[in-house]
Amino acid sequence: MGARHLALAPAPTEARPPRSLARVSAALRRPLHEVAELTGLTLATAGALVSLAGDEGDHVYGAVAVAPSGDGLAPGVARLCRRIVATAAPICAANVSIGSFGELGTFAGVPLTLADEHVAGALAVVAAPSRIWTPLDIRLLAGLAARAATEIQLALAESRDDQRAGT
Repeated sequence: MGARHLALAPAPTEARPPRSLARVSAALRRPLHEVAELTGLTLATAGALVSLAGDEGDHVYGAVAVAPSGDGLAPGVARLCRRIVATAAPICAANVSIGSFGELGTFAGVPLTLADEHVAGALAVVAAPSRIWTPLDIRLLAGLAARAATEIQLALAESRDDQRAGT
C-alpha cells in the first residue's frame, strides 16, 4: 500500500457524492477522537485527525494539535483529506499548510473505507517539515483507519436499528 506524493490541486469533480453521516455525528465524537489521539501517539506526530465527508460539509474529529482555520482545518490539510476521499487512496505530501498562520509541515493520510467500499473520510496526521513518512507509518495509519471505519459502521448500524425500532 504505497502512498503517493503530489502537488496540491483541487480534488477531481467526478467523485461520487458522500453519504450523510449527520445522524451519527454525536455518537462518533468520542470514539473518533480516541482514534485520532491514538494515531498521534502511535506515530509521534504534531497532530492527528479524522475527517468525515458529509452532505453538509466535512466533520472533523480529534484534531489533536492541528491548528484550524475558519472552515475547521488548515486549507492544505482539508484539501488533502477531500482528495483522499475522492481518490480512495493514501497520500503523503510535503510543504503543506498545516496551521492557520501558514506553518508548513508534512501530511500523511489514508481513506476510511467502509465494508461496502464507500470512503467515508480520511484519517490523517501532520508533522514537522523534516518528517519522512515510511511504508510502516502508512501501514500503521491504515490499521488505525480500519478501527475508525469499524466505529463508523457500528454507529450507522445502531442508528438503523433505532430507526427500525422507532426511537
